[in-house]
Amino acid sequence: MKIHIVSDLHREFGYNDINLNLADILVLAGDTDLGVKGISWPKSLSLDIPIIYVLGNMSIILL
Repeated sequence: MKIHIVSDLHREFGYNDINLNLADILVLAGDTDLGVKGISWPKSLSLDIPIIYVLGNMSIILL
């Protein structure tokens, strides 16, 4: 099983291209984007793998 773990993407500062082609599970470990954008972005990827989303300190403040 291949687990792809990424954190602190801070997409509010620009696009972060990540290759998820070989992942069996994606773990987004905090501070993906500001507020609800951090939740909507993974949904928009339309991945056919489980996504585990962990809120970061910036996500919690802006929700």
